[in-house]
Amino acid sequence: MPHPYVPRSRFWIFVAYVYLLRVQIAVALVVFGLPIVALWLPILGTDALFGNFFVLDRRGVFLSTFTAMLVTWSAVLTTRLVLLNGADRFGLKQAWTLNDLKPWAAGIASLIVVAPMIAGQYYGWRHLSTPASTAPTSWVLLSLAGGMLAAYFTVYAALLLAVLVAPVGTLEAARTFPSPPPLRWLLEVMHRESLPGVLDDLVGWVAARLRAVARHLPEDFCAGYIDRRPELGGRPNPGYELPWSGHFLALAFAAVAALVYFGIGYIRSSHVGEQSMVPALTYVLLLLMIVNWFVSALTFLFDRFRVPLLLIVLLLGLVLGNYGPDHQFETVADAGTQDVTPSAVVLARASATPAPIVIVATAGGGIQAAAWTARVLTGLQGDVQIAPRIAMVSAVSGGAVGAMFFLDGYGRSPSGSGFDPHADLLGIVNSAEDDALDDVAFSLVYNDTPRALFGLKAGDDLLDRGRALEQHWAVQGNVQGNLSDWREGVADGWRPAVIFNSTVSETGEPMLFSTTDLPEQVTPVQNGHALLPVRKDFRRVYRRLDVPVTTAVRLASSFPYVSPAARANQGPRLEHLVDGGYYDNYGVASAIDWIDNAYRNYPQGRPFPRVLFILIKSFPNSELQNGRSRAWFFQSYAPLLALFNVRTTTQLVRDRLELLALRERLGTGADGRPLLQFASFQFPENDAPLSWKMNQKQIDAIDAQWMKIVNEADANGKEGDDLAQVRCVLAGRSAPRSARCAQVVGKDPW
Repeated sequence: MPHPYVPRSRFWIFVAYVYLLRVQIAVALVVFGLPIVALWLPILGTDALFGNFFVLDRRGVFLSTFTAMLVTWSAVLTTRLVLLNGADRFGLKQAWTLNDLKPWAAGIASLIVVAPMIAGQYYGWRHLSTPASTAPTSWVLLSLAGGMLAAYFTVYAALLLAVLVAPVGTLEAARTFPSPPPLRWLLEVMHRESLPGVLDDLVGWVAARLRAVARHLPEDFCAGYIDRRPELGGRPNPGYELPWSGHFLALAFAAVAALVYFGIGYIRSSHVGEQSMVPALTYVLLLLMIVNWFVSALTFLFDRFRVPLLLIVLLLGLVLGNYGPDHQFETVADAGTQDVTPSAVVLARASATPAPIVIVATAGGGIQAAAWTARVLTGLQGDVQIAPRIAMVSAVSGGAVGAMFFLDGYGRSPSGSGFDPHADLLGIVNSAEDDALDDVAFSLVYNDTPRALFGLKAGDDLLDRGRALEQHWAVQGNVQGNLSDWREGVADGWRPAVIFNSTVSETGEPMLFSTTDLPEQVTPVQNGHALLPVRKDFRRVYRRLDVPVTTAVRLASSFPYVSPAARANQGPRLEHLVDGGYYDNYGVASAIDWIDNAYRNYPQGRPFPRVLFILIKSFPNSELQNGRSRAWFFQSYAPLLALFNVRTTTQLVRDRLELLALRERLGTGADGRPLLQFASFQFPENDAPLSWKMNQKQIDAIDAQWMKIVNEADANGKEGDDLAQVRCVLAGRSAPRSARCAQVVGKDPW
C-alpha cells in the first residue's frame, strides 16, 4: 500500500530521495572529501588531525585501497536498494527500474567517489612517508591496482553468494554487474540454474520458512522488503513472498564485509602494541563501512514511519550511554612504599650531586610534545649529562609520554642505580616518535564501537583505545612496572621524583600520579560533597591502590576523544580522569607547588640549593590577535571564542607571575645570583599533528630544531641562549663567570 502524503513534483521527489539517501551520500562524501581536506584544502586544522592517516607503506596502500572500494560499493548497493524499492517502501514515484541500470554505471560511480582517496594515498606515500626511495613507484602503483582488484573480486564473490541463495532467476544484479565475459558467463549460468541436490532442498526449506513468516507480518513492515507479485512476466514469480532480490544481495555483501572485518580484527588482535601492516586509515574506512550498513538499515526501516534518525540515535545513546559498560583503567595493589616529601628529595639530590639541581616541566601537545620532550632531555643528557641533576619532572599530556621514555632509563645502569650511562638516547627519541595511531584506531573500531553500539566488551574488560596506547608504549619502549616501582631511589637521590598530571572530569580538580608526596589538602564537606576544589593525589585518594606507569601516563595524556575518560576498576570512587592539560597544560603549577613545599620544609641551617627550572614547550607562542570593529554576528560566538583563547593564555600569564614570585621567595645565593634560574626550550613550528602519528618531515624537524639550538649556542647565537643558560648554570663547557654566562644567567622564565 503506497504511503500517504508523498510528493508529486519532480523536484520534491528528487529532494525526498536525497533525504532517504542521506546516509549513503554522507558516507560517499567522507570517502571523497577526507583526502582533500586532510592533504590539500584543510579546514579548521583538518590537515593536523587527518593528514598523517596518509603516511602509508605499500602494504598500507593496498589495504586502504581495498577497504575504500568496499566502503564505496556498500554505499552504492544500499543506494540501489532505496532507488529500486522506494516506490514500494515509501510511496514515491519509482526512481530507477532494473532497465535503467547500466552494467558499468555503478563501477564508474564508485571510481569517481574513491578517486581522491587513491590520489591521496599516492601523495601521502610520495611526500609524507619515510623516503619514497625505499619502495619504487611501480610497487605503490601495483598496491593501488591490487587493492582495487581485490575489492572487485570480493564484491564479485558476494554476488555469487547472493545468486546461490536467491530464488532462481530473480537476482537481476547478475545481469547488470560490470564484469568481463568469462565472469559474466559464470553469473548468468548460476542465475539460471538451480543448486544441485541437497543444497537446493535446503534453500527451498529456508524459502518456505521465510514465506510462512512473511504472511504474518504487517504490510507496513513488509513494504519494500517482501516481493508481493504473484506473477512475473506471465509466469509464477519464484520470489513471491520472499525478500526482494536486492536484499539477498545486501545480505550476501554484508556477510562478506563482516568476514573482512573480523578477518582483519583477528589478525591484528594478536599483535596489539606491535608494528602492524594494517594502517589507521584502513580502520577508519572499516568504521565507515559499519556506519553505512548499520545506519542505512535503520533509515530504510524507520523512514516509512517518519521516525527521525536523530531520535533513534538519542534513544540508543540514552539507553547504552547510561546502562552500557564504562571505560576503566587498571589498578593494582600498592606496594606500601614510604612517603617521600619534596624537601627530602631535594636534600637527597643536593647531597648526591653538586648544586644546582634541575626541575623539569614539560608541556602537552600530543605526539609532537612527546618527541620534543624526549629530544630535549636526551640532547641535554648528551650535552651536559643532566640526568644526575634532575630532582623532579612535572609532565602533562604528550610531554608525559616523552618524559616516561627518558625516565625509564633510571635504574637500568649496571649498578642498578642512577641513569643508565649506556642508554640508547636515539632509541628513546624513536620510541617517543613511534606511531601509536594504528593501535588507537584498531581499538576504536574493534573494541569501543561494539561497546558503544551493543554494550559488548572484549575479552579484556579494560581493553579500549586508551589501554591500546598503554600496550603500545609498553611493547615499543619496553616500559614495565608500576608507578610505586619508580619510588625506589627517589629518597636516596639517584632517581628523580615525577608527577604525571591528570584532571578529574567531574570536578575539574587536578589529580596527580606522583612518586613524591605533597601535603594532603582538605576541603569543607557538606552532605558528603566537597565544597572547594583541591589538588588530589591518586595514592592518597585511592589508598592501597597503584597503577602501571603506562596507565599513569595515559591518564595524563588523554587527548580529547582520542583516549576515553576512564575511572578506576577498583575502589569506591567513580570519578573519571582526563588529560592534565585542561587545568595545567605546561606542568608548571605542580612544579611550583612542589618547589615551594620543598623550600618551606627544608632543614633549618642548611642552605637551599640553586635550582635550574627547565620548561619544555612543543608549540610556539601564538600571535595575539588585535581587536577590530565587529557586527552583531560576533556576539553569537564571542563567549566561545573567549573560552577557547583564555585557556592557554591564562596559564602562561599565571605561570610566569608565579615563577617570578617564587624566584623572589627563594631569594639569592651567596654570590648574589637568584637561587631560581630559568631555561626554556620551545619548538617553533606550529603544524603539529593532532594524532599519535608523525610524518617524516615532522620527525626530521624535531632533530633539525635541536641541532639548530646546539649550533647557535656554540656560536653564541641569540637562539642558543637557553642552552647556554643550562651550560653556564650547570658549570659545563662555559666558565660560570665568563662574559657569555653573565649575559644569560638572569633570564626570566619566558
